[in-house]
Amino acid sequence: MTRKTHADIKWIKIATNIFSDEKILLIEQMPDADTILVIWFKLLCMAGKENNCGVFVMGNKIAYTDEMLSTIFRRPLPTIRLALSTFEAFGMIEIIENSSGMEVYTIPNWEKHQNIDGMEKIREQTRLRVAKHRENQKLALQCNVTVTEGNATEEEEEEEKEEDKKKKKKKSKKHIPAKYVSDDDLNNAILSFLEFRDKIKKPMTERAIQLLITKLNKLAPDINTQIEIINQSILNGWQGIFPLNQQASKEKIPSWMNKKSFSSGMMQQDYNIEELEKELLGETYKEKSSLQNNTEFLKQKQAAEERIKNICSQ
Repeated sequence: MTRKTHADIKWIKIATNIFSDEKILLIEQMPDADTILVIWFKLLCMAGKENNCGVFVMGNKIAYTDEMLSTIFRRPLPTIRLALSTFEAFGMIEIIENSSGMEVYTIPNWEKHQNIDGMEKIREQTRLRVAKHRENQKLALQCNVTVTEGNATEEEEEEEKEEDKKKKKKKSKKHIPAKYVSDDDLNNAILSFLEFRDKIKKPMTERAIQLLITKLNKLAPDINTQIEIINQSILNGWQGIFPLNQQASKEKIPSWMNKKSFSSGMMQQDYNIEELEKELLGETYKEKSSLQNNTEFLKQKQAAEERIKNICSQ
């Protein structure tokens, strides 16, 4: 198995004033400045991922070449070479020879971009984890035991803790009722009506709620009546709002009609003939006893009887 001497790093340090740096300002004046800067940040991220003190060597054996960087960064080779020569001229990278005589790209002031102590700690953790994994593999070969390596780093644990905090904070947030009108009692009545609509699986949109409030203001000017209108709809299971049932309108029912015939909102043909006769004859009815033989009275009575027949036949 190839010996692994680096550990993946999840982040690198970037100074907030990096774009005020003289070298960066000079690069921004060059052709393909944006591409060159992207290559620089890709190099920084790559160095952090390799965690090899800013030395660009794959697996501690193969030095990264400009052709390899062109493939990895998905940029044209001439652009990569222009960027590398620019970085070298500005002292942002150095090219050194290793013990095998190979040229190796390095970032000379890598500690400027990364917490060295933190990297050393992670590198040591990785070394111990790899050593333990190899020991477990030897035991597995002897005892036929499968061992799974844990790969969590301190940074990942911190991220998990932050996620847990966010979830707890989200759960702890109390639901704040919507405020549609300034009066609390009327607003609670509207919320109750919306809850009723939700329960009958007829939820209202925000637009529908605004139309409801507009109609409510037209039906009644005072808040108490508006609340009664809403409660009336909830009580009767109505999806909309309507004017309150007026007792006065019931009193206008003619006395010769049976008031019971208006139950459930349906008028039935149930008439009180005596009352109907009084209604049709008016004052003449009062004089009925004294006008029994009066010709005019008889004519009116006969006409009234005809009208009664017509009404009752409907």
